[in-house]
This record gives sequence, structure tokens and C-alpha cells, in this order.
Amino acid sequence: MVKNYPTWVEIEGKEQELKNAEQRKDIEAAVQIGNQLIALKKKFGSKLPFKRTRVR
Repeated sequence: MVKNYPTWVEIEGKEQELKNAEQRKDIEAAVQIGNQLIALKKKFGSKLPFKRTRVR
């Protein structure tokens, strides 16, 4: 868990950026941030302390 803490913080930051982009109705930014978030979760999903969800 300690080794993965920076990644966990990065994912939480991206989730917050995504929420902000959605609230601003900035679709391009939301799509880019969403793709980055998906890539991070796929890369570190098995090492992070949250339940993985299927991305459709």
C-alpha cells in the first residue's frame, strides 16, 4: 500500500479533475482525463486498494 500511495493520490486527483471538467461541461477535457484515468486504473488496478470495475 505504501509503495502505491503516489499512484493512489494521482488517481484520486484525476477523478477530481474529471468531476470538475464534467461540471464545467468541458467534454473534450473530460474525455481526455477519463482516458488517462482508465489507463492508470488498468496499469495499477491489481495493486491498488479498491475494487476494480469493468470499463465498457
